[in-house]
Amino acid sequence: VPAKPRPRPFEVQSHQPVRLGMIDPRPRTAELPAIGYVRWSASLDYGSVFLLDAANDAQRGASDPSRRPFLVHIDGEFARFSPQLEYGLSDSLAPGLELAIFHTSGGVLDSFLDNYHELFGFPNAGRELFAANEFRQEIRAQNGDDGEMVWQAAPGTHLGNATLWLEHALSRAHREGESFRYFDLSWRAGVKLPTGSAHGGMN
Repeated sequence: VPAKPRPRPFEVQSHQPVRLGMIDPRPRTAELPAIGYVRWSASLDYGSVFLLDAANDAQRGASDPSRRPFLVHIDGEFARFSPQLEYGLSDSLAPGLELAIFHTSGGVLDSFLDNYHELFGFPNAGRELFAANEFRQEIRAQNGDDGEMVWQAAPGTHLGNATLWLEHALSRAHREGESFRYFDLSWRAGVKLPTGSAHGGMN
């Protein structure tokens, strides 16, 4: 029979779009599930992202005229639903699988965020120059909307890359009376599986 579960850390996922497709370290419990038991969990994160970044010739190397400036523009809201399963294979090994399902849209938070920035005098990063609650995730080969489109993602619901991992316990806490002795310490190695949607920008 597995021991009574102990409190686990609150997992937080970065919504920076470049990092959404990476194995992003998050606070996790080092306690492995009991042998023969499956531990499951799910998280739902929601965030608003605005990024407008133009790289000029000086940043990319003015000595090479073939390296044109480009514009990265990301404006939208990202929801990420992540179910996870982990199986107690032995006293010290536990394989696991995490799926990622994304929903991207123009959202509803732009007006709230504009007012919030204005109230406290925070810079708005140019958000006010674009229509509110519209989705844009693209890279152009030069500054401005007339530049050649290099990459563009579409809003909607998309499957992201799955993560497969194996966790190995180096130390396991155990109960003696009303207290625990020692502590849980483990390490984890994982790989991303190419299940993401390139059309949605989540691969």
